[in-house]
Amino acid sequence: MEQLFSCFHGLAKMLLDGENGYQLIHRAMLLMENPKLKLCEVAKQVGYNDEYYFIRKFKQLVGIPPATYMKNRQRKVAAYSFANIGQLLALKIEPFAAPMDHYWTDMYRRNRRLA
Repeated sequence: MEQLFSCFHGLAKMLLDGENGYQLIHRAMLLMENPKLKLCEVAKQVGYNDEYYFIRKFKQLVGIPPATYMKNRQRKVAAYSFANIGQLLALKIEPFAAPMDHYWTDMYRRNRRLA
């Protein structure tokens, strides 16, 4: 019985830590929209005292390092075809300019209204 409780407790802790980690990383992504903030400041504001641990967690959950994410947010990217819009959105890069006569336009506008 004690082993079962220990196993359940460990599983519950992993699930809660994972959910909390996603919330912290999402908050960090919002803070990274400010180009004046440094990465160490973002990490501290979200609750990570160790900047390198924050970088590892961010890359683990998002798929790219936070510095790359911040550079992508500052860079203005234009999609030259409809296929590129989907690829950019999958990489969490918002196109600065894109063709307007495609079904991505409506989806993009709906997503922007929800954000």
